[in-house]
Amino acid sequence: MSLACRCIDPVLRLLSETWMEEAREAERRGRLREWYAAEGRRILDLIDGLVELYEEKCGEYT
Repeated sequence: MSLACRCIDPVLRLLSETWMEEAREAERRGRLREWYAAEGRRILDLIDGLVELYEEKCGEYT
C-alpha cells in the first residue's frame, strides 16, 4: 500500500466518524437541518473529495 493510501485512509475514517457523531448530536438537539446546511454539507464534500483521491491513487475505497 502506498504512502498516500496509508495517510488518506485514517483521515477518511476519522472524518466519517466525526461527521456521524456531529449529525447525531445535531439531530438530538433538533437542529440537523441547520447543521447540515451550515457544516455537514461542507464536511461531506471534503469526504467525497478524499474518497475520489483515494480511489484514484489506491483503488476502490471500502
